[in-house]
Amino acid sequence: VAEPHSSSSKLTSSGSQYSNNASLNKDPRALRHTETVNYGATHLKHQREQVIKLAGGRITVYEYGRSHEHDYSKYKTHPNKPMMGIFNWMKKKESSKTEREDSYEIIEKSVSLLPDKYSGDLMRVKNNPKNYIWNYDDDEDEEDEYVEDDDDEEDDDDDDFDDEVDNMMIEPIIGKEQVFLINSMLNKIEHPEKFKSRLEEKEREGKIKLMLSQKYGHIEGVVGKGSYGTVCISSKTVGTTKIYFAIKQLKRKQGESLHHFGNRVTSEFMISSSLTHQAVINVYDLMVDPVSMTYSEIMEFIPCGDLFSLISTTNGLHIVECDCFFKQILNAITYLHSVGVSHNDLKVENLLLTRKGQLKIIDFGTSAVFRTAWESDVQLSRGACGSERYVAPEQYNKEREYDPRLGDVWSLGIIYLTMYYGKYAWEAAKMSDETYARFIDTRAVFDYSYKSSTKAHQFLCVKPGGYSPIEGIKGEYVNDSRKYVLYNILNPDPTFRMRTYQIWQSEWIKNFHVCDAGRGYVSYDNYIEMALRSAQDVEAREREYES
Repeated sequence: VAEPHSSSSKLTSSGSQYSNNASLNKDPRALRHTETVNYGATHLKHQREQVIKLAGGRITVYEYGRSHEHDYSKYKTHPNKPMMGIFNWMKKKESSKTEREDSYEIIEKSVSLLPDKYSGDLMRVKNNPKNYIWNYDDDEDEEDEYVEDDDDEEDDDDDDFDDEVDNMMIEPIIGKEQVFLINSMLNKIEHPEKFKSRLEEKEREGKIKLMLSQKYGHIEGVVGKGSYGTVCISSKTVGTTKIYFAIKQLKRKQGESLHHFGNRVTSEFMISSSLTHQAVINVYDLMVDPVSMTYSEIMEFIPCGDLFSLISTTNGLHIVECDCFFKQILNAITYLHSVGVSHNDLKVENLLLTRKGQLKIIDFGTSAVFRTAWESDVQLSRGACGSERYVAPEQYNKEREYDPRLGDVWSLGIIYLTMYYGKYAWEAAKMSDETYARFIDTRAVFDYSYKSSTKAHQFLCVKPGGYSPIEGIKGEYVNDSRKYVLYNILNPDPTFRMRTYQIWQSEWIKNFHVCDAGRGYVSYDNYIEMALRSAQDVEAREREYES
């Protein structure tokens, strides 16, 4: 369970109205970083120093909902090497340089906790575009300007809350092989001396494990630092292509036992590395320096920071950006749930951006495997999990179990409102929160026993919505369907909260087309050039500094 936000502000006004691009500085629900530390968060400080606020140019819409392109070139993150203050430069230049190189050298000498063949196979699988899928095909009816379903009974049967059918489609990704690897890595972490001895024995036998520098190249700079450690960037040239990797150091929390630390990092690594999807960060390896016992996780480098940073510099996104990102996240969690995994901490800080607008979900530290390969039933959760502003209301009831998948769906709704307005919907989904209480009073209510006779894939509305943040969203097409979906994924009763397959059937989602990058049609080469230019910028600044 992630730590709740200790920085949550108490609302001082219950009458403040939402408006797109509203000021972030005057509202108690303005974006503030959560305390959950993650790889994406390390970009923020540097971005605030380097980013250029754009008046426009982030997105080009050629035809609403049909064709658009993102360009987040100016939001890139530069890898930086530590530099000395001007007064201490002459005195400490050489010693500082040595310390810096020594710290990099420690990381570069790390070896994998996994067999080298396993991590090598993992990278080959994740680098093969054929292994990536788009869950739902929205190429159908592409010639039509607008798609409207026939409201027949056969289609409407798919709108029912039939979790049993959904459960039957799960193909668990975590099985006995993954558990064996977790136990193997955990044993090495809990018994470091035995692990060192085994490495020395293999070295005498001529079976030397590859070092990080041999597998993932040399470290070129630092992206950011946090309480957990440092995130560095390394690069390796393969043929004519220079590939960049992010290296996140992993540290024990204060008072954390070695067993708990080992279980936490190995479980997170095994879940994230087992996932293969275009909207999920690629994680390749878990490594350790045998001397200092410094642990590092190796993943792909995404150069344009996180969604939090983008929103905080724009005060609310264009509706096409919101719709595109929403559908990308929906696609990702549909995949996660189909392999028996719930994320449990979906938020704008945990979504990284490529230059062309492809989202990547990160930070699986609070994820749950709700069904393994040897289980036949979905395992329910208990207790709040994630970041408080995104937590579904049923999670605060400690006496009841809940389906973690529906918590992800709730978070998806909060993310949409956060993207559109540039502020959080509320501090917590509790009736003691005035803003949340106002939502409960003014939300649309539906009778789930009856289907609407006029609107496809919708239930009968018995109380029209009056919640201004949802009612105030202005879209050119299918706006009624958009509002219906948002009200129903934010249904406080999880029994009737919209399921992912129901969201896919909505007129809104069916008629909105994700950008090519979001669908995985834009290759890695098209956005890794950002990392190349970043490295060149660093080299230029280093030369200028030395002179």
